[in-house]
Amino acid sequence: MKRFITLFSAAALVATISAQEVTVTYNGEKIENGSTLTVNDFKNNGLWGSNPELKLTVSEDMSASLKTSYTDSHIQFCPVTEGEIDGCISPVSQNGVLVAEKNFELTTTKPVDLAIHWTDDFDNMGAEVCPEVNSSVTFSVIRKLKPIYSFTLVFDSKYTAGIDNVAGDGSFVSLAAGNILEYNVPERTKLDIYSINGSTVLERTVNGHGSLSLDRLAPGVYLYKAGKLSGKVLVK
Repeated sequence: MKRFITLFSAAALVATISAQEVTVTYNGEKIENGSTLTVNDFKNNGLWGSNPELKLTVSEDMSASLKTSYTDSHIQFCPVTEGEIDGCISPVSQNGVLVAEKNFELTTTKPVDLAIHWTDDFDNMGAEVCPEVNSSVTFSVIRKLKPIYSFTLVFDSKYTAGIDNVAGDGSFVSLAAGNILEYNVPERTKLDIYSINGSTVLERTVNGHGSLSLDRLAPGVYLYKAGKLSGKVLVK
């Protein structure tokens, strides 16, 4: 039994090391392996589109395949190594799923712009209101035929900057326009803001109904905890 435990621990350590070889950031914040990232950063340049800033770095040089899987034909995968020029990868249909994949020589000195886009068709050309979008895509890094990192990216046009979190006693936390966090909580409630990797970036003791500016934070996804309330906010 002791040997089994030792082997299992060693295998778990190897898996942990492999997972740490790849880092993807969204607006500078790390996306944890296996997590889901929801974005609503649609812009209208004649046609509506979304291109979240996703950067991939590695801790050691490696050969790997970068892969996306999705069902919405509006999604494009156009990864490019910093300082180089490349185009989008034409997907291949596999059992009803569109798969776009490309081999890369990843190096520690050249980040990769993943460039996972949602791009509108001509039906909404010139429209002032973003069309309803709720599309997901799975991104994976595959090394030696095994996935070593992955996350799911969701393009959601109805995703609000903050997720209202209302308790039975009327307490709430929500993100209003202009990166203002509004709250209504009991006296002397500890309000903490964390980056998505768990680091505390802001902490306050707040009382009753009030607001807190998050403008000093870099754009990205953050988590909050205020007493029994918790959730996430998107700072723009």
